[in-house]
Amino acid sequence: MNLLNWTIFWYRPEMSLSGDQIADRMVDLFLNGAAAPE
Repeated sequence: MNLLNWTIFWYRPEMSLSGDQIADRMVDLFLNGAAAPE
């Protein structure tokens, strides 16, 4: 959860992922956890 709270400090628009892509990954992490895909 801390990763989600600190996004405003580490996110840089010039990074390779867009804000929407990062949001999608965070939602997936939050809902599905960090388990390896099967």
